[in-house]
Amino acid sequence: MPFRIKVYNRESTNPWSSLSLRMNNINAININRKIFLMKMKVKNGIQILITFFPLTIGSAMAEDVQIKITGEIYNEPCKINNDASVNIDFGKVSIQEVDGKKFSQTKTVEVLCVNNSGVPYISFTSSSGVQGDNILKTTGVNASSLGIALYQGDSVDNRFPLKVNVDKDEIKKGLSQINTERSYFTFTAAPYKYGNDALTAGTFSATAIMNIYYV
Repeated sequence: MPFRIKVYNRESTNPWSSLSLRMNNINAININRKIFLMKMKVKNGIQILITFFPLTIGSAMAEDVQIKITGEIYNEPCKINNDASVNIDFGKVSIQEVDGKKFSQTKTVEVLCVNNSGVPYISFTSSSGVQGDNILKTTGVNASSLGIALYQGDSVDNRFPLKVNVDKDEIKKGLSQINTERSYFTFTAAPYKYGNDALTAGTFSATAIMNIYYV
């Protein structure tokens, strides 16, 4: 039985312009098979190329890049003395009576801690330096021989030094309450002579930064 295929010329404005082909069923089937195989080959070729090129480009350009991620999780420090400075005035100190105990001053400051779970620690830092664990160096005429000894609590007690320039110094004395939002911390400071140089008359001063926090 004859099989007719009409191929329209899309560029022609005449819808009846056509090319008529007569062929038997077997030829038509063979042509269809060839067209199908060609289409499959083209499609497979495109798929192979699409798969191949990204792999080639990727292997040529790929480089290992190291990513370093750092951070720290910590509790926000407590607010001390409502963020106001704490002043300690020793007044006039007799050179002959500086023994690390006499002329001591005791201070109590309010401590507000939003984060108050865990163990309380204090950080007492100073750029002027430290002698030993808890002797804050002074500036002035006696910078090489006069320091301020610091202690936790309301007395000069070597069992509870207030250490200077250490990361974590656990509060063992002086905090009125622990694990509460509002408490009070008491510490003691006393002029302290160290080294072999004799003290001379003159002024002295020292500064430090105090932080209290829970871990």
